[in-house]
Amino acid sequence: MCYDRGLGNAVSGSSRYSRTHRMHTLFRLTLAAAAAASLLPWTGQVATAQGAAAGLRIAVVDLNTALNESEAGKRSKKILRADKAQMESELKAKETSLKEAREELDNNILLTGAARAEREDELRNMERQLRNAVQQAQKELQDKERRYTETIFNELKTVINLVSKEDGWDIVLEKASSQVILYSSFEMEDITDKVIERYKQIQTVQ
Repeated sequence: MCYDRGLGNAVSGSSRYSRTHRMHTLFRLTLAAAAAASLLPWTGQVATAQGAAAGLRIAVVDLNTALNESEAGKRSKKILRADKAQMESELKAKETSLKEAREELDNNILLTGAARAEREDELRNMERQLRNAVQQAQKELQDKERRYTETIFNELKTVINLVSKEDGWDIVLEKASSQVILYSSFEMEDITDKVIERYKQIQTVQ
């Protein structure tokens, strides 16, 4: 009896253990299933992102070349060269006049000390005016070049957006900045010539 009762207790305990074990196992399986289900949307997003990245089209544009080789850039450089030549001619004439005045003073032995001092002051004033004129001419050229560059750059950005949409580019980088990328599995096509040509076509129509 004692043995049977003990056996009964053992069987009873074994049954309780089996039920508990099954419950724990079921609980773990349920948690695993829930975790897998919660990961499905994220996994799908990653797969979608990877798929989208695989078809990413990237191009580069050399803005410096586009600025200088476009028709607008060439016209601007031509205007700036003409302005510079004119300013240099005017400044050269003033410099020559100052040099001649200095030589005349040096060679004039008849001037009194007071007259010579007065003429020296006049020449120093002329030299100061010439230096100011040179600085002003440089500033005018720099300001004009900056305005031309900003105008052309803004127009180029519009053309780049147009070409990108027409040809289906997802990203367009400035060529110099793209050199910062040490490695990329994506091919980057240079569309500088295409942008310059499209810019020319637009300006011709206008």
